Amino acid sequence: MPLFLLLLAIVLSPLALGAVDLPAKILLQAMGLGAAFLCLVHPTRRPGLLRVPGLLPLLLFLGFLLVQTIPLPTGLLQFLSPATFILYEKTIGLAEMPAWLTLSLAPQSTLKEFFRFAAYGFFYILTIQLLSDRDRLRRSVYWVVGLAALIALQAILQKAFDNGRLLWLWPAPAGTEYVGPFIYHNHFAGYAEMVAGLALGLFLYLRQQSGRTTGPLRQRLAAFLARPRLNLFLLAGLALLLLLVAMVVSMSRGGMLSLAVALVVFFVILARRERFTATGIGAIVLLLCVLIVGWVGGAVADREFGAMFDAQGNLADGRLQVWRDALLMVRDFPLFGTGFGTFGHIYPTYRTIIGGKFYYNAHNDILELFTDTGLIGFSLMGWFVLAAVRAALVKGRKRRDPLARYISLGALTGVLALLLHSLVDFNFQSGANGLYFFFLLGLAVAAAHVESRGQASRLPVVTGRGWRPAGAILAGLLLVAGAVMHYGMWRAGQAVAAMDAAGPDSETPPAQVEALAADLAASLRLAPLDSLAAFRLAQAQDLLGNKAEAARFFQRAIRLNPAQATFHYFYGLFLSRQGDLDRADGFMRASVRYGAYDPSRRLFYAIWLVQNKGHQEAGAEFGRMLAMAPADAAGGIQIMAAMGLSDDEISASLPDRVQPHLAFAAHLREKGEKEDAAEAYQAALSHLDREPTITAAFFWPAHDFFVKEKRNDDALAVLRQAVARLPGDTRLRAALEKMRTED
Repeated sequence: MPLFLLLLAIVLSPLALGAVDLPAKILLQAMGLGAAFLCLVHPTRRPGLLRVPGLLPLLLFLGFLLVQTIPLPTGLLQFLSPATFILYEKTIGLAEMPAWLTLSLAPQSTLKEFFRFAAYGFFYILTIQLLSDRDRLRRSVYWVVGLAALIALQAILQKAFDNGRLLWLWPAPAGTEYVGPFIYHNHFAGYAEMVAGLALGLFLYLRQQSGRTTGPLRQRLAAFLARPRLNLFLLAGLALLLLLVAMVVSMSRGGMLSLAVALVVFFVILARRERFTATGIGAIVLLLCVLIVGWVGGAVADREFGAMFDAQGNLADGRLQVWRDALLMVRDFPLFGTGFGTFGHIYPTYRTIIGGKFYYNAHNDILELFTDTGLIGFSLMGWFVLAAVRAALVKGRKRRDPLARYISLGALTGVLALLLHSLVDFNFQSGANGLYFFFLLGLAVAAAHVESRGQASRLPVVTGRGWRPAGAILAGLLLVAGAVMHYGMWRAGQAVAAMDAAGPDSETPPAQVEALAADLAASLRLAPLDSLAAFRLAQAQDLLGNKAEAARFFQRAIRLNPAQATFHYFYGLFLSRQGDLDRADGFMRASVRYGAYDPSRRLFYAIWLVQNKGHQEAGAEFGRMLAMAPADAAGGIQIMAAMGLSDDEISASLPDRVQPHLAFAAHLREKGEKEDAAEAYQAALSHLDREPTITAAFFWPAHDFFVKEKRNDDALAVLRQAVARLPGDTRLRAALEKMRTED
């Protein structure tokens, strides 16, 4: 039964759309912990458990995640992580500084990741315990590679016969780059590259099992067809080929490069023992990869890799800026991090990319591990991975047994490929890929130590009587605690969704709001760390007129997620309605500080300042908003005028950028103030040196205005300035020549 649950999780995880959704992750966690519990309570012929390489750092890492979620005295928190203390002080401290606070800036997210990685850890341990049997190991590898080959085949066929549905069955979410059952093409590539390494190891194992032939070609062909396990050998080769083709179909740049590097390392290691054979096969496989890329998707691959660079040959990928921002997080939270799983919560504070999509992850799992867990967590996880790899690599290289040597090295190749890919993507956010990574680590250790016969393993046995019951109790407790936590999270999510769907306001019947509030309160008893449920309950209590309760839950939400700008903004509005303008201003400023990438935060704060503080402070904030989003200047100026700011106040607030001044000039032109508009257009072009990129769109509005007003000298001056800045723009040059001719 434990082996069945283990293999069922291995089979279901990629088919469950990569297990990126919470229900799929919960199911996999339950299967892993349940299988561990059954394995530990079920009597076996082995007197004890096999010693697991890297168990100590793995347990220490999981313990460290728990420490991140445990409230600590404020003084101790300040000593351990000064930046964390300062963040709390500038948020919840504006209301009342709690006596106990957590290192994690979103403890529920960290606790969720704890249960996920605890399940991964048990998968690793179970793989070593259950696959020490040679026949089990071999059959399990057959199943894993066979399943991956079928998924790869479906992904290839779907490329030609796509109906917009995952596995041709389920509608794909809008805007997703799905491949096979995976919603995100890079997650599919991560899965395929891991199993491709294992498939290569299986292929070489079956090749050696089939034996070698010599003699004339006809005799060698006859001997080849008569080889034992020929069908399995050919199927393994077909599986490897399908996975390589599917990698190209995925169009994952990081995946293709990572697998190529991992394959080179594979053959370098193997060639030290099997020089000419390994080198020859390696050359064939790499040549095959090149041919596949050229045949299946050469033009597309060229386009994908070309998109990495701009016209000047520099890297043009937005994730580079994300990494630079993330390094600032490492600087501020060097030892303990911000809390595992909290990157999406804290990154907006450090983000320098204005607008655009929201980054929930760093697109670099290694860097994100450092930002979330600091040097301590990063070192513990690195210690664990290196201990497992070392145990498999050192032992596997010394083995003469083809199964031990090739399967362990193939599994490690998959591990290396995913680690390399994780330097440029977030593969560990896929439940399937995280599970396969830990499974392959365990498989590499088990294969490297498997005996030539029977169920024996060369790993030492832990004979103490307390290990098995202690492990069973731990697995059982984690299974129950995880079920309770996830059920509470589900209840809270349902209550929040009901609140959002109802959209209650001051006109909503109190009875309906009371029902929503009661549901939210009940969910918070099951999920006390859910900050969003606390925030929605605060809003419901505010609508009911329970101001003290509303304030309490607003503060609770902020304490549980102090970097959430939305919480600060709405609590600031709440306080301003109560007449507490000083504290309201503090929380409004916090909403800007922790939503720095979003110009709308400054816009909302500026509007609040107009209503509560005066035009001068509001004008300065409007100016900062326009500096962040100059393309939105027209709308911003309309809002400023509607809020009662005079033209002089608007002009004084404009940043030294072209587009805001152009928008202001258009605003003056619409009012009929033509002389002021002319000055504004000329002022706009005086700021060209402040622009990182100059376009023709900066010049045409001023040119058209001056032409319409029959101020040809000014229009000609604008065109001369434009051609001087953009000599390659043929439209500008033609307009200049036309005006010169007419003059």
